[in-house]
Amino acid sequence: MTEAIPIHSPTPIPISRARAWARLLRVRLGALMLGALTLGACTADLNPDGFVARGLADYLYTEGARRKLEDAPDAALRAWQRAADAGHVKARYQLAHLYGSDVLGPRDQAQALVHARRAAEAGFAPASHYVGMSLLYGWGGVAKDPAAAEPYLRRALAGDVERARADLGTLVLDRAGPARDAGANAARAEGLALLEAAVADDDPVASWRLAEALVDGTHMPRDPARAADLLAAAIEAGEYRAALPLARLQWVGNGVPTDRAAARALLERVEREAPAHVRVDLGLALLNEGDVLPLDAARARRLLEVAARNDGRVRAHVRLGKLLAEGAPGVAPDPEAAVAHLRAAAEAGNGEATRYMGVLLEDQGRADAALAWFLEAAARGHAQAAVEGARILLKRTDAASVRQAVSLLGSVASDNAQAGIQLARVARDGVDGALPPDPGTARQWFQHVRATAGGLTAAQATNELARMLLRGQGGPEDARGAVALFGEAAAGGHGWAALELGRVFEAGAPGIPADLGAAWRWYQEAAARGVAQGHTALGRLVAREGRGPEAIREAFGHFARAAEGGHTWALYEAGKVAEQGVGGQPGDPATARAWYERAMTQGVDAAPGAIASLYERGLGVEQDDVRALALYHMGARAGNAWATYKVGSFVAEGRGTPADPDAARAWLTAARAEGVTQAVDLMERLDRGAVGPFGHADGSGSRVRIHVTPDGS
Repeated sequence: MTEAIPIHSPTPIPISRARAWARLLRVRLGALMLGALTLGACTADLNPDGFVARGLADYLYTEGARRKLEDAPDAALRAWQRAADAGHVKARYQLAHLYGSDVLGPRDQAQALVHARRAAEAGFAPASHYVGMSLLYGWGGVAKDPAAAEPYLRRALAGDVERARADLGTLVLDRAGPARDAGANAARAEGLALLEAAVADDDPVASWRLAEALVDGTHMPRDPARAADLLAAAIEAGEYRAALPLARLQWVGNGVPTDRAAARALLERVEREAPAHVRVDLGLALLNEGDVLPLDAARARRLLEVAARNDGRVRAHVRLGKLLAEGAPGVAPDPEAAVAHLRAAAEAGNGEATRYMGVLLEDQGRADAALAWFLEAAARGHAQAAVEGARILLKRTDAASVRQAVSLLGSVASDNAQAGIQLARVARDGVDGALPPDPGTARQWFQHVRATAGGLTAAQATNELARMLLRGQGGPEDARGAVALFGEAAAGGHGWAALELGRVFEAGAPGIPADLGAAWRWYQEAAARGVAQGHTALGRLVAREGRGPEAIREAFGHFARAAEGGHTWALYEAGKVAEQGVGGQPGDPATARAWYERAMTQGVDAAPGAIASLYERGLGVEQDDVRALALYHMGARAGNAWATYKVGSFVAEGRGTPADPDAARAWLTAARAEGVTQAVDLMERLDRGAVGPFGHADGSGSRVRIHVTPDGS
């Protein structure tokens, strides 16, 4: 967030001379006030808006200026406040500058804007410029609002504040964006004309802004050589914000000769001479892995510490806190210092620092303490903190916490896409015992994010909406509509949407015939976009449809890539394929067991039961009910429902353990609750006494064998 541009005072006057001037000023103002009062008494002009009142307001304004010159900001504040109350517009404007700086304590840009707006409404053009820049650049943490800034900047320019020309030109260019319609072209032409006119008047801000446009090439043909000249001129005129873009040009030689020595010298000059907010910008750039400048955490720390210590820059405190919390090459983590910097920024009202304190506490497992910080940051307008606080509240599942979470999300969801998506998911799924599902509302929120967000966020909401249409949640089932939305999301870069399309075309849906060719193409698209499950699906398709050794290699290659990509379930899928056979080849239990064991080491809950099944049936190993039961126990403890059922069946039949119908019922009840229908049948047979020790169904000694290939569902 861009901070306020410092307004530098003229060269300081020696204090002895300042005091002499102040004494002389008091004498002259005293004489002036005496004359005004005498004249007022003679003419009976005692109207508060008359000559006497104006003279008093002028006196108080000058008194405030004197106090400011003497480095007594509190006294200046009192004088200017009285002058402003008496209608002195310039005093009102000076109050805005006081509150917008840190001379009175923590910066209060909201209060600064109150005074600046009132001065602007009274027709004071510099105040209009101040309000416009505050809203355009988000000074002091206020929300950026270019639309609201534009009329203030136009009013300032109409009032002959020439400095407003560059800011207005920048705003209008940003509003044009990359679009090429008539409105955007008109805005582009106006913005460039404003900047060119300001450059002709030697405005260094305009030189910097126009140079950025020449480097970017969105609004005009690229001209890096002219851009470099403009940036150099801006720096020499004191606009050090031009230094970073020039250093980037010199570093990469993007249209100009590469000169890294000159770039390093320029960065050193910034560190020595530039204002605090530019040094902070440099520190942030040196920590940004996406920046063309080389990473230099040690120098960044030095720059940020100076800005935080000497200038109280909140951005510096925030970034230092994160840097020292996480560490970086050349900078060891320092949790105590990190918390100190974050607290300093949080106490200054910075929402991001407040939020990050919550992040650190949550990482330590202190969810309640983290929640307090998230709620504080949310109260300061930090939307992401509201999302994170809601996430903690939803984990509690009690009605009061759920209501608070929904309220938090609802307070920011209209403007924050992630909050909108989270709110839609809560509405879609509900919260057991606290909030019933409301899929209709969920559809509305997903549609809102789809319509208002951009990029991958919009694609994510579109994908979620498509899944609801496919399943008929919150409205009629609409497979064709779902396919269209999945396609839109995939075109927007959402890899999971490509996976969903593959699944639809593999299985078919109402009005959508199965199409393995289309399924294959979409699975490939998903895999290419980093969705490991795409490789798993490709492996299954090859195993089902392929023939010969080449198909075997291809299928297992996909399973291996899926596992490498984080989808460890693919290891279990590979074991199933090996067990059942692939490409027309017979199954290989030994190979299957090897894949299952790899899956088990990765925590796949179905894997122990799959190995147990091999021991139960004696496939590739010696038949061993005791070993099988131990492995089923392992799978059940990992949460696998099928393994839970198998433990119940072994205990009921007395396989690998003495039969125990009561213990068996407990296991089977748990499996039934997880949707294993076979558990219902076995419990009914237990109740009828149709299951005896060692699997005897009727006491005749005939072994009852239940054979169901484990699939983890």
